[in-house]
Amino acid sequence: MWQDLIADTAVLLAFAWVLWRLVLPAGLRGRLRRLAGVRPRDAAAGACGGCCGCTGTGSPAQHRRHG
Repeated sequence: MWQDLIADTAVLLAFAWVLWRLVLPAGLRGRLRRLAGVRPRDAAAGACGGCCGCTGTGSPAQHRRHG
């Protein structure tokens, strides 16, 4: 009984993830995020998502070294 519930939940979560990431267009995902109250990422704050090697414009002109 519990194994069926866990398996059904895993399948449902996998289906929701596939629907969210692959089927819905990016514009619609962004609109749904805004409706849910999730603020969009600031492009200037973290252009590439890393902490080194990017100047905020996407060009690796200035590398920063920590330490």
